[in-house]
Amino acid sequence: MDIFKKTFFLLFISLLVLTGCKKDDSDSDSSVESEMKLELGDIMCKVDGIQTKFSFGGSSEMIKSNVNHYDADYYPSPTGKVIQLGRSNTDFKIFVIDIFKDFDKIKTPETFTSKPSDFEDFSEDDELYSDSKEIMLSYTDMSSMKMYTSWGEKGSSSVTITSKLSDVIEGTFNGVLYAESVDIMNFDFSSEDIPEISIDSVLITDGKFKIQLVRESLFDALE
Repeated sequence: MDIFKKTFFLLFISLLVLTGCKKDDSDSDSSVESEMKLELGDIMCKVDGIQTKFSFGGSSEMIKSNVNHYDADYYPSPTGKVIQLGRSNTDFKIFVIDIFKDFDKIKTPETFTSKPSDFEDFSEDDELYSDSKEIMLSYTDMSSMKMYTSWGEKGSSSVTITSKLSDVIEGTFNGVLYAESVDIMNFDFSSEDIPEISIDSVLITDGKFKIQLVRESLFDALE
């Protein structure tokens, strides 16, 4: 099992699921800092201090658009299970919360974390790997083509699940997410030199979510 392949595949599927989805009925501009109320189907947080709301998209065209998934047999997950909460906004920004836990065994309130050692202390032992990986937060800004994630040498995050009645999952989150990127506009592709990698970060605070889950395969949702 290769952590890098699994992490990349997990992020790729998250983006593929969201970018292929229809919008829900909300007409609010999520980039405007105003009095934002959390409604069913929303993820909200402050990104570097700016209040941001993610209200569009969903896991499948086959179901109403404000629904995401609990998949109990998901290969990219380190545990084989994932609660995936992913939403986008009108500014082409995407926020995804992946919780690698058995939904039915979660006791509310319960907090899960990720820390740099999750990335550094990778073990080929499946059981050790599964036990140490609980969550991953990712934030993608499509305009700058940057993907920030809590899985990295410096990243960290925390998610607290406060309710899961009727498979509506509610909770709070925060974290420090990092992105590595290469300036492809000024990169000499004929050069054999290793490209210079820039590292950027975003601070995620005051996060909260309220998402309806369905129990089905994320891969089936893509068909």
